[in-house]
Amino acid sequence: MRPRRRDTATTPTGAVAKGSARRPAPPRRKRQAAAAAELPDRPPFTAIWRAVRAIPAGEWASYGEVARRAGLPRGARLVAFALKRAPQALDLPWHRVLGADGRISLPRGSRAAAEQVRRLVREGLRVERGRVRRASAADARTALDALLWRADGD
Repeated sequence: MRPRRRDTATTPTGAVAKGSARRPAPPRRKRQAAAAAELPDRPPFTAIWRAVRAIPAGEWASYGEVARRAGLPRGARLVAFALKRAPQALDLPWHRVLGADGRISLPRGSRAAAEQVRRLVREGLRVERGRVRRASAADARTALDALLWRADGD
């Protein structure tokens, strides 16, 4: 018996259904260009990107903290989506955004996780078993808020 082709559908009797062949996926370049064309340039995304850019070197913020600073309470998942969709030209410090408990959210052992650890260590943060520790979360949050929201004349 010959193996069935995967790109066609069959009826219960095994006959190939007419017009059922799938179209091949467009070339990768076309998909990337289409994704870039669909890139949301909405205020939530730009607010998130600004909040991420405002995180100073040597500090980090959780997805939820970034969402709150962008004016989007309960928008942690949107922060992750916005970082994924951010154009490389923005050159965002994406590595400074971590999970709420300081853990790296990328899959353990992946190249991206290794790159995030490398960048955090280069900025002077200590990463132990996939987590970045703070002396005191309340003190760090207060200090980061003071840095982010101080007046220009201060």
